[in-house]
Amino acid sequence: MSLFTGFFLSVLCKVKHSMNTAYVLTDLMLSSYPIRIWHLLCTAIFASIYVTFNIIYFLAGGDGADGKHYVYDVLDWHIPAQACVAIILGIILSAVVQIFLYGVYRLRMAIYKNTCGTDGPEDGIQESVTIVDNATTSYDALKNEETEIGKPTYQYY
Repeated sequence: MSLFTGFFLSVLCKVKHSMNTAYVLTDLMLSSYPIRIWHLLCTAIFASIYVTFNIIYFLAGGDGADGKHYVYDVLDWHIPAQACVAIILGIILSAVVQIFLYGVYRLRMAIYKNTCGTDGPEDGIQESVTIVDNATTSYDALKNEETEIGKPTYQYY
């Protein structure tokens, strides 16, 4: 009998997943990282890699911590219909979560627009202008000798 069974396992899983969710949402609201709809593709690629690994793990006779030949009960390939339904539901759920995260990103951009009074960086892409004095003139400007003493050089990033 495993130490992590029954009530303790369910509480541990709930805490782990809720803390990860809280971290992701906090990070998304505080960072300037843009979320795109096409990130769904990245999720699908990682999911397909994991499913491939899971099938190979099962076929190779891999043993989990409790001696079972599968990682999760729902992905027991002795019952292929159950495993396929779990994978399909997982793909649908990951698409819904990605769309939700995109909505949170758009909410963050709307909050920025309403609080700062500007549209802000369009789609999370920032263009900044830095005035560089002669002490830190860019290599390209020095190479082309385009700067004059006392005249600032503008660099676009």
